[in-house]
Formats: sequence, structure tokens, C-alpha cells
Amino acid sequence: MCGFLISNSNINKNTFLKISLPLKERGPDDENYIFLQDEKLHLIHYRLSIINPQESIQPMFDHSKKYIILFNGLIYNFLEIQEELKKIGIKFLRKNSDTEVLLEAYKFWGDKCLQKIDGMFAFVIIDRNKNKIFIARDKFGEKPLYYKIQNEEIFISSNLKTIKEFKQTEINSLSLSKYLYYGYIPQPNTIFKNISKIPPGSFLNYDLTSKKIEKIQKFFDFSLEKNILKKSDDNKIELENLLKKAIKSRSITDVPIGTFLSGGLDSSIIAKIKSEYGNLNTFSMAFEDNTFDESKYAREISKYIGSDHHEFNIKIDNIFNDLNILQKIDEPISDTSLIPTTKLCYETSKNVKSVISGDGADELQYGYEIFQAQYFAKIISKILPKSIIKKINLIIKNSIPYSNRYMSFEFKIKKFLDGLEYNKNEWVNEWMKYSDVDFINNLTGNNYLREEILSESYDIFSSEKLKKFNFNEIMSEYFIKMYFCNNILTKVDRAGMQNGLETRMIFTEPNLFNFLFSINPSQKGNFFDKKILLKKTFKSKLPENIVSRKKHGFAYPILNAIEKLHKEKYFENISFFDQNLIDQKVHEHFDKKIDNKLFLWSLVNLKEYFN
Repeated sequence: MCGFLISNSNINKNTFLKISLPLKERGPDDENYIFLQDEKLHLIHYRLSIINPQESIQPMFDHSKKYIILFNGLIYNFLEIQEELKKIGIKFLRKNSDTEVLLEAYKFWGDKCLQKIDGMFAFVIIDRNKNKIFIARDKFGEKPLYYKIQNEEIFISSNLKTIKEFKQTEINSLSLSKYLYYGYIPQPNTIFKNISKIPPGSFLNYDLTSKKIEKIQKFFDFSLEKNILKKSDDNKIELENLLKKAIKSRSITDVPIGTFLSGGLDSSIIAKIKSEYGNLNTFSMAFEDNTFDESKYAREISKYIGSDHHEFNIKIDNIFNDLNILQKIDEPISDTSLIPTTKLCYETSKNVKSVISGDGADELQYGYEIFQAQYFAKIISKILPKSIIKKINLIIKNSIPYSNRYMSFEFKIKKFLDGLEYNKNEWVNEWMKYSDVDFINNLTGNNYLREEILSESYDIFSSEKLKKFNFNEIMSEYFIKMYFCNNILTKVDRAGMQNGLETRMIFTEPNLFNFLFSINPSQKGNFFDKKILLKKTFKSKLPENIVSRKKHGFAYPILNAIEKLHKEKYFENISFFDQNLIDQKVHEHFDKKIDNKLFLWSLVNLKEYFN
């Protein structure tokens, strides 16, 4: 919803403004540049106006002119914090500004203000009294925040590429390897050396005098702990109440707001509750390929709740136009739903400036099929040795051709057996991977150990946790910390910001998140079912076929897209890798020997990123 860039680099105003231009997508409504002479700081802020468009211009000074804030995001509970500060005696210059409330909260409580905030945010406060900079990012990393410190210069930005433009920066080879494996780059790394992300739920103090970091510290984290099983009925009531409060809190706005509606359980629940507060605009995407399309369910729910529904069609015959979307992303990400999500945001932005999304429920309520796959994995791994599993997997890969259908059975069974060739702590990694570690090392010319490339997931699937906790609990932590924070939130934020659309997440609301994360695993999923508590809670409030229908992801038909690119010799000119190895993967894929679509799609995203 906004973007900013800060630097004490010795450059002129025009150069600084030119470098900042990619941020304009994040804030198309207003831009404001200032130069702080005493601190030698260039500041620019681009704004998407959501709350108090007239008064909340940034960079914002407090009444003393000693504190300055640049803020990207929204503080959902700013009115409550404002009332608390007013009772203490703090006066406000503006009637309705979450930016000013955030600034005053920091002035009074310091970094402890972060414990009080419910919001999505990345902000920087310049304390001119102490000659320091305070930098903070929200609990899950909904909003981007990058920084680089080099040769006594600091660069802070909402966009990775703007920092890279200041000085030539080398590729971080380990980050590149992680990208080729995961399809994204885990925090706090970026694709470039010496540029980092502020980790989710963290803050950083920088001293402008010594030109050094004083402190980088987490203010939020979550961890697994055993929980007492509550009565199911009590949990149903509590869950519904928490969902209503979360949706109400995320509906605060001075501009029109709507909801995404896929027709799946999560978005249907949100739309149903939101519709009870008044007229509602809902938005969904339709695909020509029936295996990817679920628009009929969105239409059914819209009719059921009486929303003003908007449906947009996506075609795959314009893949070369769609590549433009990948070029605009500020950090490489291979999520196959990035293109349709961006297209959906583009069409949605013609009607509203803010939209509510249900992302996060699958991670919290065991909504992915992988959560059930682990039950089969446990059984098979006890019966068959890895050597036999490997032989079976090889036979299946050589005898069953891959399909263009979305999440086909053969694709899932091959992925499933890939995981079982490894120990339990690597099952999820192998089920989710885009490419093999050995091939990545050959491709990049490196020799990283698995433990180096997969270090973040090794920390989560530690031997201690595997002994102590239910495997699904650990998987849930993995999907939240890795997939949700690094992939999903990045995708949705960038897709929205490319189109001046603010996206709001329901399941990051603190009370709702803590409740769903902490309830007993038996209320989330088992061998036979997923999202058990959500389904029980809304069974009587939604059509039965919506509650019971199988999960359907929101993806792009990349097999067809890759085929079109291949016909135009797209993969014959990959300058940054060994072309012979690329050709090998291409031939394997199009000769129907090995399904390499995920690797090839990660290559497409990487090529367009550096285009």
C-alpha cells in the first residue's frame, strides 16, 4: 500500500529519485521527497491512500520535528492505541491517522510499542535527538523491508531492486541455490550479497553517528507447545467469535473494500461473515481449463450470501505478455499462482482499493494434502526399505508419462515417493522442492551440503521436535515460517502492489492465529479429513458441498505455458547457467521422460527477474 526509500549515500536528488521509481507502483496516489541536511539523509515515500488520505502525508514529522516516520502498512487497532495514549496525555495533530499513532506510540513506549500493535507494517523512525534509526517489520512479514549497510552508508527500502541500483551487487550463490530448491529465498537472505530482509517480527537499531547496527532483535516468534484439548463445542463458538472480530478489525478503511472469493472453504467463510456487515463486493478468477477452474463454486457462494460478484477470465495464450508480471517482481519467486493472482488484483483494483484474503488457514488447519500424506508415509516407510522405494519410484517415473492436469495423481505419487527416499525430517522438503540438491550444485558450480541449502527447514524438523511433537504440528510450523511467510505473503503483496491494491490477511490477526496454532492437532486434521474445526463450525452456515469439497489450489497452467515458451526457443539462451545442463532438463521434459516443469518454471521466473 506504500513504499519508501532511505539512504545517507552521497548522491544527488535526481539520481535518488530515479532509483526510487519502482516504488511508485506501491504508492500511486502521492509521493513526497525530503532531504535532512543535518543527518545527510534522502527520504522518499510513495503512498496508496487508505486511511485519512488528506492528512497522513509522509515522511511525517511529529510536533517537535525531532521524530520522522516512513510507514508502509496498516495498524488495525490504531484507534484503541490512540485512546490509550490520549489518556496518558498525548495530543494528536491529526484526527484519524494510524501513521501518527504509530509514531507517538514509539516515542512513548520505544520498541515495546510493537507488542501492542495488530497490523501489517514495515516502518522506519528517525530519532533526531539520539541520531538513530529504528526499523521494524510485522510479525509475519506481510510488508517487505530490505536494508544494506556498506562503507558507512545505509540503504533501507520497500523494494529490493532499488537498493541494488545504488551499487553493483553480486549474486548470493547460497541464496540462488535455496531459490532453485524452494522456489523462494528464506528470510533474512536475498538474491544479492550484502542486502538483507528484516526478518518477520523483528526490529533493528542503527546509529547514524557510528554508522553501525546497535541491535537486531525479534519481538515476536511462535513455538510449539503441548495444549490441553478443549471441548469441541467451546472451540466452535470461540473460533466463530474470533473470526468475526478478525474480519471486523480488517475491515477498517476510508475507501471501498471487498473480498477474494475462490469458492473454497476459507474464502467462503470470510465472505459469509463479511456479508453480514452490509453490501459486499467479491472477486474471483475463472480459467478455460476445467482442471484449474473453480469459478462455479465462487458463483454459488456469491448467490448464497448475496454479494455483488465480479468474475474475470484468464487465458494462457498470452504467456509472453504475462512474462511482464514476472519482470516486475523485486525478488525472485516461483509460485505458479503469481500470474493469476496479479491478474486478479489488476481487475479487482478497478472496483476497490482494499481486499480481504483468507491465506494462512491451510497452514494453521492442516489444509494441504501433504498433512494427510504423512500418515501414508509413516506406514510405507516402516514396511519398505529406502532402496526398494527408490526402485519403485524409478519404475513409475519411467513408465507413467506426466499429465497436463492440475495436481494429477501421477504427479502426486511421484512427489510422494521422492520424499520417502529420505529420512522423515526431509519428507516435506522433497515433496515441495523445485529441483534436486545435486543438480543445483552442478548447475551453479557450487558444492553446498544439503544442510546448508536446507538449513532453515533442518532447524524446524530437528530431532528434538520430532521426538516431542506430533509430525503435523511440526509441518504446520514449517508451512507458516517457510511457505506462508516467504512465499504466500510475498506473492500476494507484490501482486496487489503492482496494481495499487491493498491485501489484508485475516489469519494473521494475533488472537485468531494464537488460537488456531495452539489447539489440539486432533481438531485440525487426521488421516481422513482436514480443517476439522473450521468445517464443524460452519457446517450449518454454508452449503454442504462447499464445506466438504476437496481443496483446490489457485495455480497457473505452467505445463502449457512452458510448452509455448519451448516452441519459441526460450530455453536456448540462459546465459547465467551451463546451457548443456539446461538442455538436458529441457529434453528430458519434452521427451516425456521426466516431469521437470517446476524446475523449468523456476528458471523462467529467474530469467525474467534479471531481464
